[in-house]
Amino acid sequence: MHKTVQGRAIAGASKHLELAFISFLAALNSTAIGAWLWLKSNRALLPDPQSAEGEDLLRRYLMISHEIFLAIIICTSGFLIVKAVSSRQKEANRGQRFQFAHIRAFICTHRVYTAIFIAYTVAMLHESSFLYKDLIGWTGNFFSDQINESFTIKSRILGETMRRSDYRFFPLAHQDLHILSWSSHQIKTWLLASAAQLAIITIALTKLVKTLSAGANKRLTDPLLLITLLILFHPSPTESFFQVIYSERMLTFFFCLFALSYTNYKKTGYKSSLYLTILYALLGSFTKDIAIVLFCTPPAVILAYEAIQQHNKRIVLNQEADRSSGKQFCKAEKYLLYLAPAFCLFYISLSVIPSTYANQTAYADDYTFTFSPDLRLILFAFYCAARLILIATRRLSPSLLDALNLAAINYSIALFSLIGLQADSYLSLPVHIIIVINIAYLWCHASSTIKTKKNSHLLQLSAPGLAFLILASEAALKQPSFADKAIKIKHEQITNSTTFNKIPEVIRKLRRQGSEINLIYDSSSRFSHRRHLNRLNFDRLIEHNEGQLIIKEGRDINNPYQLQSGDLLISINDKPSWLLQPLKGATSTRLFHIKRHHYHGQIIRIDALEPSVAQSE
Repeated sequence: MHKTVQGRAIAGASKHLELAFISFLAALNSTAIGAWLWLKSNRALLPDPQSAEGEDLLRRYLMISHEIFLAIIICTSGFLIVKAVSSRQKEANRGQRFQFAHIRAFICTHRVYTAIFIAYTVAMLHESSFLYKDLIGWTGNFFSDQINESFTIKSRILGETMRRSDYRFFPLAHQDLHILSWSSHQIKTWLLASAAQLAIITIALTKLVKTLSAGANKRLTDPLLLITLLILFHPSPTESFFQVIYSERMLTFFFCLFALSYTNYKKTGYKSSLYLTILYALLGSFTKDIAIVLFCTPPAVILAYEAIQQHNKRIVLNQEADRSSGKQFCKAEKYLLYLAPAFCLFYISLSVIPSTYANQTAYADDYTFTFSPDLRLILFAFYCAARLILIATRRLSPSLLDALNLAAINYSIALFSLIGLQADSYLSLPVHIIIVINIAYLWCHASSTIKTKKNSHLLQLSAPGLAFLILASEAALKQPSFADKAIKIKHEQITNSTTFNKIPEVIRKLRRQGSEINLIYDSSSRFSHRRHLNRLNFDRLIEHNEGQLIIKEGRDINNPYQLQSGDLLISINDKPSWLLQPLKGATSTRLFHIKRHHYHGQIIRIDALEPSVAQSE
């Protein structure tokens, strides 16, 4: 009797605490919305965002607000990690002692998987460089850092994630790169970390599929090889992991860990899995502006279904879990759904308010909306529709897999409404991952129903057979392939790095001849006086912008420049058509040229100018 009264008192106190927390979040969101509405009506009271005072105000706001955000995230993550570790130690006493994976045993057991992954990693590392797309800007100041400055804050990575004012919101997206930059300025180190993330994703998905399939039949065939082949040799993961500039890489990593720990919690009821689930959802939600959809849809769907079942006095959704842990299960969903108002609070505070003040348009406003599904996405849509029909007609019991599928559908809708949906793009990576989960789940169920000791080896061989069949079907439909994406990325990296590394060699030869070095680049290039070109040994570094030449570095800085003989034109990662204007009416020599795919790199010397051109200059 005493224990019952005490339990009710604890439950009542917990309920009051939850209501207080919800009220607190509601009050903070109301305050943030009120501040935003006030800003929209009273922008004239603040300094012009284009003025020096306005720019300083915006910079300080972004800095202070993101520091508060990081402090909250770090403290919350630390609390969840401590609780997960302490809970794991208690659970270990119940025969569930945690053990680290034995890497040597895993490699011996999965030799084919290991060989494929080693070959894939080598392909990722081959001819890789920092001179690729956004990395050119992010790493512009890396090479000026001294050894004792390795642990400094990288302003350009922060500028990409925490200093934007165009409604773009993914403050935690590239912070793994930020930490890696403190220990290494080598792109290969970063790609090795990316490959490790990809390996963890494949292993986590294998455990997830096994857990989802375990209730139907315990004679499961290992789906690791099937999952690995379907993930690695699809263009979306290739584009995401062959270089490190896209936030979908970290989003997918956290989502896979979230799905696995969430499933484990449903199956075991262990608190350590609950704390880890919340941790992964917390970190993953802030890696992309629509990431919250992936982490809140599954608990929302499950909570709604359980509420309906309880109302109709039917069985709960989690048939495989201990029914005595129903209250704990319900609490997990509520904790996860608290992330939605927390996300809204930070999105308004860190993105909407500064973007409104800066009067910026959304980052994706200039994108052309497209819808380009591939074979997997089309079949996935029909499969989800079939499962929903079976569930509606009570021929199939819903499971966590259906909640994950709804998360993929909602994410696809959100992605399409913002920027369009292309199945082969890095943007659709989370959806692709969930599709692979479904394929592996179906294969496990099909193979487990016919598995015997005699056909066990044959069924294991059916995994790569099914993967090759899917990949061959996609190739027959002439969809973009893994090779297409990989080759395109490598061509751009090779063209940029080869051209850039050739420039110092050309400069040294001209220096020996006593020539003055004036380098001219175009404003359309990702390279500039702040992005790597400042490391070259020149007399002047000049920017070409729609026919105008301005000195950006060297003698007579910030002054207009007149083209003269001996100048070097550098075309690297730009629109080569700009060369037509300065070369018109001039004799020139092409000192270097590289063409890989449709990427060009050129170094051209102006030998002489025609008198009419020289006079017009």
